[in-house]
Amino acid sequence: MRGSVHDVVRFRRRGAVLAAGLAAVAIAASACSGGEVKKEELTALQAQVAALQSQVADFAETADAARQQAVNAMLTATLPNIGGTAFHAINEQIVMERVIPATAGGAALRARQALAQDFWPPELQGHVEAYLHEVEQFEAALEADDIDAAALASGRVHGYAHAFEGAIAAYLAGDAVPAPAEPGGDSGDADHDDETGDTAHDDSGSDDAE
Repeated sequence: MRGSVHDVVRFRRRGAVLAAGLAAVAIAASACSGGEVKKEELTALQAQVAALQSQVADFAETADAARQQAVNAMLTATLPNIGGTAFHAINEQIVMERVIPATAGGAALRARQALAQDFWPPELQGHVEAYLHEVEQFEAALEADDIDAAALASGRVHGYAHAFEGAIAAYLAGDAVPAPAEPGGDSGDADHDDETGDTAHDDSGSDDAE
């Protein structure tokens, strides 16, 4: 979707710029043709160029606003697939019951598919990369059927999910987006113990709650 929005914006903007350019060429051609250019004609052409330039500026502003609205809508629609609540439940079951739940693989797949989308704005790209690393580590633990590795990885992916959800919320609110943790480093989730994979906060509300 990002490509189609950008293509339309680029095509229409180029059309308006071309029109303004043609009007400017007409002024220059009239001036260089050797014939007399009436003051009224020159004034009219100059006004046309000014009007077209104003249209280009107005369209660019409108197009940028439309693009931002589209990005915000896609981010909002993607939030449920980030998986903060799902990974909380998965982590609890792995740590407390020493069982990998059947939902674990699906949660990881949904998160990875969400991260693979191409609409992520530059402000969130670092979070995308950091969270994807943790999701892949969790999937590797699942594939190995290693309960200890899965306990650690599920705790980490849970913490990163909430950090990413918080970054998205900040972006949507127009606030400063916090810097992402380095992949494999501290997720910044103060309520999470990376040594045991255990969790100490309540995710019962929504994916945005910690």
